[in-house]
Amino acid sequence: MSLPIPAELVEHAIDSLHNDVHALAACALASRALLPRARFHIWRKVTLLVDGDPLHARIQGLLKILDTSPDIAHIVQSLTLNGTGVASSEARNRIHDYWDDPEGAMLLWEKLPNLRILKFVLLSFHNGLYQLIPFACSLPNLEELALIGFDAAPKTVHPASPPSRNSLVQSHTPPKLKRLSLTAGRVSWLFLEDLAKVLLEPGMHAPLETLDLFCSVASLNSRVSPRYSTDAVFSQAWAPVIASLAQTLRHCTLGLLTEDCSPANPAHLYGSLKRCTHLRSLSLVCFVHPTDTVGHRPSLFLDALADLLLSPADSPPPFPRFETLSVELLQDYELVLDGCADACAKLADALGDRTRYPHLKRVAICAKTLEQHSGPIDDNLSVGEELKEQEALCRSCFGRMEAVGVQVEISIGGPWEGYVSW
Repeated sequence: MSLPIPAELVEHAIDSLHNDVHALAACALASRALLPRARFHIWRKVTLLVDGDPLHARIQGLLKILDTSPDIAHIVQSLTLNGTGVASSEARNRIHDYWDDPEGAMLLWEKLPNLRILKFVLLSFHNGLYQLIPFACSLPNLEELALIGFDAAPKTVHPASPPSRNSLVQSHTPPKLKRLSLTAGRVSWLFLEDLAKVLLEPGMHAPLETLDLFCSVASLNSRVSPRYSTDAVFSQAWAPVIASLAQTLRHCTLGLLTEDCSPANPAHLYGSLKRCTHLRSLSLVCFVHPTDTVGHRPSLFLDALADLLLSPADSPPPFPRFETLSVELLQDYELVLDGCADACAKLADALGDRTRYPHLKRVAICAKTLEQHSGPIDDNLSVGEELKEQEALCRSCFGRMEAVGVQVEISIGGPWEGYVSW
């Protein structure tokens, strides 16, 4: 039955309901004329709770729907697999081996040819982050791959990469991946290094525009368990990857450990970043552990960043399209900010030149603790006053930038609300 109003108005009305699944379902049942547009919004973004017991129950249910109505598969553009549905840690650990299971999750990739966004939330990858590579290679239109709140720390020993990986990364069709995001998760350095090496192999030259590696918050297992330790720190492992993205990288978020803040490492990392002349936003998050040695000072990565941005006056700025800079310093219980005020003043001098950074819109400096400081009340009061002085000093450093239209956000002291533990 055709409707007595123009089809464009019908589609516009249904588009306004794109976030209301119940209303869309009612439209789909009301008329055949409303069905195609309503079904598009219902199936364009799919979130699936992953089951640990019985294994793959909901995945199998989705597969049956796709087999019954094959035209739906072409509509799905975004798929989120959410581990919130896994009732216990034992069940969560059971499913971590099954991302390459031909009887379960892998069947989904074969049936979703137009999938552009794939997200894993609160799920485990104990066998390594190379398990991400089949997704990037087997989905021809995949543009965004994200792990959120994940666990990629091996339970016993570091597993070997499977032989199948070599054939996957030598695919004749390079992935179209534009955004890779690993955020708020537990990960071993070895897994990060392994993923970095894979991304540099032939066949994996994805045109990444956004690289988000905000996952070092829980990668301290190398200290707890020496068998997971590695000689190469984050900046050494990922600097070559960043350098390879020189012409494509627009947005970069890096989570650093204090080991990355020894004198040589920031220069190595920023040397790679300097090649990314199209960079528009940069976020740096430095995690400091109380057992870190004195030689690794958080202010070093701020000093090195200021040196990078203060490139010689007779040479062009490293990031001529720079719009946003965000720097976060996170420590366990109490903030140690020795040298940070001088580094901030140096950084403000670098960014304050509007002739070199005319597109700069926002600068954010944050120093927080991961847990609330516990101690005598008098100590807390004195610490609070000291932090207020530090914040006022930082604001004075960046104050002149506000006068030329740059939004400046300064926050020092108090617990950080963004910490996610597994």
